[in-house]
Amino acid sequence: MGKVALREWIHRSVHNEGLHLVDINIIQCSNDYLLKINKQFLNHDYFTDVITFPYGQDENDVSGEIYISVEQAQIQAENYCHHLQKELQLLVIHGVMHLCGYSDKTPKQKKIMRQKELQYMNTRPMKLLAVSRETHGK
Repeated sequence: MGKVALREWIHRSVHNEGLHLVDINIIQCSNDYLLKINKQFLNHDYFTDVITFPYGQDENDVSGEIYISVEQAQIQAENYCHHLQKELQLLVIHGVMHLCGYSDKTPKQKKIMRQKELQYMNTRPMKLLAVSRETHGK
């Protein structure tokens, strides 16, 4: 992903939520590493695609870490018949929405989260769209 385009997209998305972007670190890792984090910090013994940890500053500030399993993203990209870059972008914006305060634990929350993901996926800069389309056509 183009780092500048990605930063601008995240900044614009956070700003659109009425919040202030302070600092977000995105860490790409393996399934095993994310499983270890899931067990250690969340007491969940299962694979997942993304985990977020807010830094817990002011409620209007967005700051934290987003851990993304590249292995799981590849599996999901294949399942949904789109390029890995698009899946990674989806997981990034999913993590960003968690840092903005959205949850996805209940069906109602999941619906709102999916709406937010779609909203912001549709606002990706051309540079991010070009990567997905050039390499996979979707």
